[in-house]
Amino acid sequence: MTTHDEMSVYALYETDMTREVEGFWHPVNKKISIKMARAGGANLAFSAAMELKTRPHRKRGGAFEGENVDVELANELTKEAFAETIIMDWKGITNKDGKKVAYSPAAAIKLLKDLPDLFIELREAAGSAANFRLGEIKNDVGN
Repeated sequence: MTTHDEMSVYALYETDMTREVEGFWHPVNKKISIKMARAGGANLAFSAAMELKTRPHRKRGGAFEGENVDVELANELTKEAFAETIIMDWKGITNKDGKKVAYSPAAAIKLLKDLPDLFIELREAAGSAANFRLGEIKNDVGN
């Protein structure tokens, strides 16, 4: 059996570009999972969405200029771009009353705004190259 120290750098870091764009199912718990693309790598949609969303605010003296960064606005725009370009589908999401919520970008935006800690978890998972590495995927399939 090959140990981590004996693996090539490609085996450790090469990612599946298709998975980065088409997404993977991130388990939140036994009943809830969220399909997400990678925030970065081969998936350029998130960066493009952030560029478009922040452009009006980057003009001279705007909310994203120099020391004038509006952190609250940046956080809101990031959640919107994430919901529109990273979250692709979900299973098991319900509202507070236990009623099933169908996936849509608008529903995802509301969910991320209502549950900031969920957003943190999903952002970390979508940004983690480990969720898209070929070696990790092969190991997941074998389990």
